[in-house]
Amino acid sequence: MKEILNLEYWNDYYKKKNLVIKPTKFAIFCKKRLKKYKGIVYDIGCGNGRDSVYFNKNKIFCIGIDKSLRAISGSKKNFSSYKSNFIKKNFCNFFKKPIKNRRFSVYSRFSLHTINYKNEKKLLDSLSNKKNLDYLFIESRTLDDELYGIGKRVGKHEFFSTHYRRFIDPFILKQKLKKYFNIIYFRKSKGFANNSKEKVDLNFYEIIKILNKFKIKYWICQGTLLGIIRDNQLIPWDHDIDIAIWSGSVSKEKIKEIMLSHNFNLKKKYLLEDDLLTFTKQGGREVDFNFYQITIEKNSNKKLAFVNWYIPKNFLFKFIEALSLAKTYDGKLKYLIRSLFIFQPIFNKLKIFLINKKIFYQSAGYTQPLELLKEFKDIVFYDINLTVPKKSEEYLRYVYGENWKIPKRKFNWIKDSPSTIKK
Repeated sequence: MKEILNLEYWNDYYKKKNLVIKPTKFAIFCKKRLKKYKGIVYDIGCGNGRDSVYFNKNKIFCIGIDKSLRAISGSKKNFSSYKSNFIKKNFCNFFKKPIKNRRFSVYSRFSLHTINYKNEKKLLDSLSNKKNLDYLFIESRTLDDELYGIGKRVGKHEFFSTHYRRFIDPFILKQKLKKYFNIIYFRKSKGFANNSKEKVDLNFYEIIKILNKFKIKYWICQGTLLGIIRDNQLIPWDHDIDIAIWSGSVSKEKIKEIMLSHNFNLKKKYLLEDDLLTFTKQGGREVDFNFYQITIEKNSNKKLAFVNWYIPKNFLFKFIEALSLAKTYDGKLKYLIRSLFIFQPIFNKLKIFLINKKIFYQSAGYTQPLELLKEFKDIVFYDINLTVPKKSEEYLRYVYGENWKIPKRKFNWIKDSPSTIKK
């Protein structure tokens, strides 16, 4: 059943997937080794065919093999000049028969981790006895991949979310290959698959993995949800990841414990605790946990979801706040503010004094009708399963207004959002 579901996923994937013509970095890397190569290159699990075509355009004869009918038919249609270079086959069984009268090489990019241990052995065994095999190129997801742990565990390092993945232990794979082949080059790296279409913020990957691991119920909210639904990407100028949790479903102390144990740092607050915990980790965006409460709207008695944040009351207090964080300040006029870092201790003491007098902060935050957050759904974003409100577009319209589909770089959540309330 899993095999059928897996094939259905890839057929559907290549039906919807926009064609990416640009070759992968791994293909470009391998071409250097294949310069003036006179044999055949078999691109196993060729997907949309972009690397197969890249090799052929560079006078390296390549045959693309994939089990997905949709992938093969799409490749033939999109690259009609090379349609005879694509065949629908299960590559695990393809090399059982001898490749006669010609030298050949095998190119496997992101295909090894799509097959189970049994099929991996079948593939390597069948290749090991081929005396006319020149090169075997492999790029695969490993145990350190950001997607590791996402989905239902179905075996050792094997998970099933929207489809099956088996994460490779690179050093065990190296030992296996040594039995069959002479290893010319081995490298554990994130470098090859690091292009704009394949890359998502590392902290985003990790936080979803953590939430799934600890079975914490959450939903993607605010600016992060806006980017995913509207643009199918994280908003480039948005500096944080927005996660929402119902207050009381899990304690703030538990979230702190989990995040700190995964080497995130808790962003410092001054004296007052609101409904926000912010964590930082080098290499990605800040992660905001918003603890939503249920409140009653005074005029209509409607139930609202509300998150409470403390913000400076006026412009003067905002200026004091900025100077109290001068060394690391990253907001408007940051170069001016940072140049005044020698005054940071003074303004820090002034800020604490005003907070103790209970005159520095006011309460403000987003609201949404509770009915928009009664039901949730899972969506797939760059191969990550995410939980979002079922009525995501209505949610975004409520938070960002009727023009939510129009990007606004200088959006001010206090002034521009119709859902913001102050207390």
